[in-house]
Amino acid sequence: MLHYYPLDDLAGTAQFYLGEIAYKQLNFLDAVKSFNAVVEGFPGSPKAPAAQLYKGMALLQLNKREAGIHELRTLILRHPQTPEAAQARTKLNGMGVKIVAAK
Repeated sequence: MLHYYPLDDLAGTAQFYLGEIAYKQLNFLDAVKSFNAVVEGFPGSPKAPAAQLYKGMALLQLNKREAGIHELRTLILRHPQTPEAAQARTKLNGMGVKIVAAK
C-alpha cells in the first residue's frame, strides 16, 4: 500500500505497523527507519507518539543510548499527556536519566 499510496490517510498507520513488525522480529535498525518515517512524515498521525516511543526503545536496543534518550525526551515534550510519554518517563527514570533535557 505504501508504495502505491504514500500520501493516503492510512499510510502513517501502515508505516507504523511495518516498524512494529521489525521491532518484534528484533530487527531494530529497520524498526528505527520505519518509526522515523512515521515521526517525520506523519507527525499528526495518531500513531506518532507510539512510533517515537518505539524508535527510542529500538535505539536503546542498538546501544545508541544518547540517541534513544533524546528520542524519549522529545516524545515527552511533544506529547506530554499521552500514555507513551508516561512509558518514556518510566523508562528514563529506570535508567537513572533526568527527564527534561538540560537547557
